[in-house]
Amino acid sequence: MPPAEPQPRPSPGSGMRTVAGGQARPAEDRQAAAPVSRFRVRPMQLEDVDRVGDIEPLCFPLPWPKETYRRDLTSGGVSHYLVCERLGERAEPPLVVGFGGYWLIQDECHISTIAVHPDYRGLGLGELLLASMIREGMAGGARSSTLEVRVSNTPAQSLYAKYEFRVVGRRRRYYRDNNEDALVMSVESLDSASYRARFQRLWTALMLRLGGDSRGGDARS
Repeated sequence: MPPAEPQPRPSPGSGMRTVAGGQARPAEDRQAAAPVSRFRVRPMQLEDVDRVGDIEPLCFPLPWPKETYRRDLTSGGVSHYLVCERLGERAEPPLVVGFGGYWLIQDECHISTIAVHPDYRGLGLGELLLASMIREGMAGGARSSTLEVRVSNTPAQSLYAKYEFRVVGRRRRYYRDNNEDALVMSVESLDSASYRARFQRLWTALMLRLGGDSRGGDARS
């Protein structure tokens, strides 16, 4: 996914930023995970915030401040964040190369942000983050998922359509940097057996593409 300029920090349910590139549940409450090739997705921790803050201005002209993440991670609100990290070789430590966020509000998973470091785009990591957030939302009881996307960001729209998001509205002059409109996209059937079966097929294909566990294990460890 190509870079897409963001909104300033929106309130829950009001906006989404994408560059492909919550109540904060404890890590032990998340689903069990398996590594994906050289990358894995896991819950964001406070120690990740500095690195996330370094990636923000590489992806967005109006980056969210680090304090936003620190506040959300410690407030026990509706915000949830994941990071995608490159697994180090030998003694090299893992490196955060992307992140995503969503709000779980009652039975809705609202995707708020996705970003991948420019050096790691085109590898499927944006899709990995999106699918991981949808998967977590379903596990948390979400029946629907929504997001906003620039009208000019057709690659992102295609990715969302792959996961059955459909255009349900339009927000005029939504993005402050250039007053571009946003399309509101939504998928309403996360709790249906048919959607879960289709999602599992997409997840399995993504795991195979990334060299992970094609049996349906999570992409986090």
